[in-house]
Amino acid sequence: MATRIWLDKWLLSVVILILLTTFLDRAIPEGLFFDGLTYSSIARNLAQGEGSFWHLVYMYEFYEHPPLALALQAVFFQILGDSFYTEKIFCLFNYIITLLLLGKLWQKVYGSFELFWIVLLFWGFSPVVLWSYANNLLDNTMAIFDLLAVIFLYHAFQNSSVWDYLLAFFAYFCIILAIGSKGPVGMFPLAIPSIYYLTYRKSTLKVVIIQIILILGVVSTLYFIYQLPDSQQFIQKYWQQQVQASIQGQRDVTASPWGRFVLIEELLVQLLPGLAITFFVVIANWFFNKKWIQLQNNSTFAFFLLVGCSASLPMLISLKIRWFYLIPAIPYFTIAFAYLVAPVVRYWLNKANLNLWKTRLYFTYAIAIIGCSGYLLSKIGTTGRDHILTADLKKIQPFIPQKADVFICQAMHQDWTMIAYFQRYLRTKFTDELHNTTYALLNTDLCSEDELLKNNFLRITTHTVQYHLYKKQNNTKTQ
Repeated sequence: MATRIWLDKWLLSVVILILLTTFLDRAIPEGLFFDGLTYSSIARNLAQGEGSFWHLVYMYEFYEHPPLALALQAVFFQILGDSFYTEKIFCLFNYIITLLLLGKLWQKVYGSFELFWIVLLFWGFSPVVLWSYANNLLDNTMAIFDLLAVIFLYHAFQNSSVWDYLLAFFAYFCIILAIGSKGPVGMFPLAIPSIYYLTYRKSTLKVVIIQIILILGVVSTLYFIYQLPDSQQFIQKYWQQQVQASIQGQRDVTASPWGRFVLIEELLVQLLPGLAITFFVVIANWFFNKKWIQLQNNSTFAFFLLVGCSASLPMLISLKIRWFYLIPAIPYFTIAFAYLVAPVVRYWLNKANLNLWKTRLYFTYAIAIIGCSGYLLSKIGTTGRDHILTADLKKIQPFIPQKADVFICQAMHQDWTMIAYFQRYLRTKFTDELHNTTYALLNTDLCSEDELLKNNFLRITTHTVQYHLYKKQNNTKTQ
């Protein structure tokens, strides 16, 4: 038993080291997915007094998403200042909080912290988790509030105390925060009481009371918020521009022959690492022990499987599907798979005899820490993505003031990545009115410089590769 406990802790430390290394490998270099850059620009603007909670500002007023997650990130900008590492630290904060909450949930499910490394292995190596948490997506923050709600509700149903109903109030509050971070997709924990009754078939009266608390609490709170003048305007525009338009297929329709059902394909891809490991464990257990896995409680496995489905499948209502929308669902599938294989892994760990290997394993881990640290230090000051764009931007930066109006051709208005980078670093406001601007930006892959030259614009950056800055000739000298 002592060997099993030691090996379990060693494996946990190894998995945590691997996960932090893979996360920081993506987080330390400069560069973000353009959605993440957009959110950090809005949060920076909010932190510096440009806009307010219900009046978010990008290059224009922003109604694409609810304001809570952006406001939380703005707090980090207020504390840490306007550095590209500020959003990276916010990403790390979300990542670590999620790890801790997963541990808390697993402790309640399994009865101890033992074998938590299996959960981390399944969760941390899901492709969407590897990518999304380092790219500053709102879904990461929403997933935290939803995870808190599920933890409170699971505790409430598994305990027998009058305080359980207080946990239900905490859960309802977390659901409100999740909705305030990303919208209606955050309200899936409302289904938890029904799923619990469906899988465990107990606590009937408690299920009904808690279900009523959640529904009445969420509905009444949303109604109260909607009565606020500023929030009413924001919610109306958000609903029209984002929710209603996505459901009706009027914006960003998924370009896939599967249509909205590409979500199911993406879900299977994200769960593939966990499914593969689970399949291997099941087959290995049959090969060595000649028996199939025996679950301690089938209800627990089914419960978390259905919670994962409730966090993902309702999104099929929308024609706008992105793979990172699955972030809030992944923790519950991983808990289910980990619970499935945990008895077998525990049996194998009991069989392990590593007394002669402990020193070597300690030494190997120490070497791994040194190697990972050196590798991550080498990432400081590097660029992780969009290399040409970021290099050109840094060359352009000395020649253009903050918040400048810059002309771009019509085709460049669809270059969302370029727009996001220039807004994040220079707060550039792009326009298609050439005659009222001093500066113009040209992407040589999309536009011709002929119109600029006809209107007395002269290129003033000579070493850029793809994005070139022009200035009206009568106001500049060639650099």
